[in-house]
Amino acid sequence: QAARQAAEIERLQLGTSLSRKGNGDGEDKLRAELEGATAAWEKRRGELEERLRDREGLMEQVEKELQDTLRREEACAMERRELSSELKSARLRYGQMCLKFKEQQRIADDLTKTLRERVAWLEAT
Repeated sequence: QAARQAAEIERLQLGTSLSRKGNGDGEDKLRAELEGATAAWEKRRGELEERLRDREGLMEQVEKELQDTLRREEACAMERRELSSELKSARLRYGQMCLKFKEQQRIADDLTKTLRERVAWLEAT
């Protein structure tokens, strides 16, 4: 639409320069048309500039939100790494505790066996 209006303005300007050679009424009419078309074009240009500013503002807002999202994502990744490390440590401690428990269970089984053998020996004597 802006290109169409610019072409119309150019046509009217050309008509105005041609009409200067002719009568005054035609020139006044063309001048009025030119001014009307120029005013319409200026208004449209202002509207487009305002829309452009609005869109630029939205782009800035989207950019800020994107940066915030990236920071949150990075923080989550760091926390995930920390939790993964803690989980590995907890698994290692659990494994060590299981080994200790098995060792203590073996010792308890050996003591129980020894006690039964002694009780049996005492009963036999």
